[in-house]
Order: sequence, then C-alpha cells, then structure tokens
Amino acid sequence: MADDNALGRLVAQLRTSRGWSQTRLAEKLCASAERATITRHDVAR
Repeated sequence: MADDNALGRLVAQLRTSRGWSQTRLAEKLCASAERATITRHDVAR
C-alpha cells in the first residue's frame, strides 16, 4: 500500500528547501495556472 501522505511531504520538503512559505507557493501555483485561485477540485483533476 502506498503512503497516502507521501506527495504532501514531498511538496512541503521542496517548498521549504526553497525557503518558500505556503502563501508564496500558492501565489506561484495561481500564476502558473493563470487563475486567481486553485480549488481542491482543480487539484484533484
């Protein structure tokens, strides 16, 4: 069985290794998606 939290830990590790806050990561994701916000529904697609 795969670790259900592995992706979250990887994202957190990569984010913190760059010195980024969660807010900064969210801003960059929104800018990349060319959308004002990204919802759980968008991420799950």
